[in-house]
Amino acid sequence: MSTIDQRANKIYAFLLRNLNQGFVIGDLLARTGLQPGAKTTEAIKRARALAVADGLHFPPAISPGWLYKVTNLRSEAILPAVRMSRIADGVTARANVGYDFAAAGLADLTETERAVVLVQNTARQSMAAVQAAVDDATMALLKAHRQVRAEAAREAARAANGAVTAG
Repeated sequence: MSTIDQRANKIYAFLLRNLNQGFVIGDLLARTGLQPGAKTTEAIKRARALAVADGLHFPPAISPGWLYKVTNLRSEAILPAVRMSRIADGVTARANVGYDFAAAGLADLTETERAVVLVQNTARQSMAAVQAAVDDATMALLKAHRQVRAEAAREAARAANGAVTAG
């Protein structure tokens, strides 16, 4: 077994023991006794593959919090996916600078080239507006769901405290 596989197994075993708990990279490495570096970065990718093979989810560690975790809660997969999609949208926007440059000089283009640039710009704007609306609705729904869960947990704790003090 390679050192990368050993590290991946160590990371996965630790996160599995701490299912649904997130750890920033410093804490994860300290608790597993690993050092940062290229092999550990590769090991995290392999640990993700181990989680997926076991039917679990190992969401990307993105802001806020940059937490690494293995989870069996499907709802925990949604927020990182939305955030990663926004990152990908930013990368795509940078990839489209050629269209933007061409659009700035439409008069210098042939009729066919102008049509291509205008259709691309219209499509990009429409898709961006739809994606932003879907992302905003998803984020609002997730926030509301978490607030309801948090309130239910507070109510259960109050009820448990009331039962203890009454007994």
